[in-house]
Amino acid sequence: MTKITRVSKNCLSLIEEFECAGNFRNFLQAYKCPAGKWTIGMGTTRYSGGERVMPGDVITEQQAYEYLTHDLATAESAVAYAVTADISQDQFDALVSFTYNLGVLAFRNSTLLKVINKNPQDPSIERQFGRWILAAGKVEPGLIRRRMSEAWLFTHGELKFKFDIK
Repeated sequence: MTKITRVSKNCLSLIEEFECAGNFRNFLQAYKCPAGKWTIGMGTTRYSGGERVMPGDVITEQQAYEYLTHDLATAESAVAYAVTADISQDQFDALVSFTYNLGVLAFRNSTLLKVINKNPQDPSIERQFGRWILAAGKVEPGLIRRRMSEAWLFTHGELKFKFDIK
């Protein structure tokens, strides 16, 4: 199997859905995400030069996509490097979305990665995604849905955004 190193439209759709509910025009001004970090566009917390997003920052739609592309490259590289098992495009996309949201170090140190590298078909993988639902120490309903969507894409090979959350 050829090593996958680039995301597909499914990953972009996942990120757009959860970073800005498909309407990122509302996110062209800096805002605080549920974890308390200043964020802009589709989840950018640092600009490509390394500067942190600050209150009052405003960007264009084009810049939002440029920052997304830059940030995605980091997540893509991290997943491609860390995953040693053969995985599908959908599995790669789910892991890049996960890494994009949580960060490279969290992914590299996760039990999720260890389980995937041992057996990417392990049924506990879905549960491993579900462990990452806290923002600033509190359960975040948006993260529950995101992890469910990522796990669904990883295990079923299709996008799904609507889940009954109890």
